[in-house]
Amino acid sequence: MQKFDSASIRVVACDIFATTVEGRTGVAEQVARIATDHGLSQDAGAFADAWHDRYLPSPQRVNRGERDWVYLDTLHRESLDELLDHHGVTSAFDDTARRQLVHASFDHLADALNC
Repeated sequence: MQKFDSASIRVVACDIFATTVEGRTGVAEQVARIATDHGLSQDAGAFADAWHDRYLPSPQRVNRGERDWVYLDTLHRESLDELLDHHGVTSAFDDTARRQLVHASFDHLADALNC
């Protein structure tokens, strides 16, 4: 067996998402804005929490071979569609609003140090 040479390490990469950014606030703000634009009263924080709770189970279904590989945005959109249906507000969020939630919400992630 070859001896480990620590000098051979060129890169150390770490996944720090949700450690250096806080996603709940940005998502909740987007949900509140879009819900208000569509004349809905929605507990945006609870909605963001429920959507976040679906985040890890989605790729786990792919990893277990229960569904084909798709982009994370696709999984995120499917979770959003299921959640909107669960809350009975499916018809109020058209495709444009749903795309805004999936994509724009991540453009508004708050720095965890400023939360």
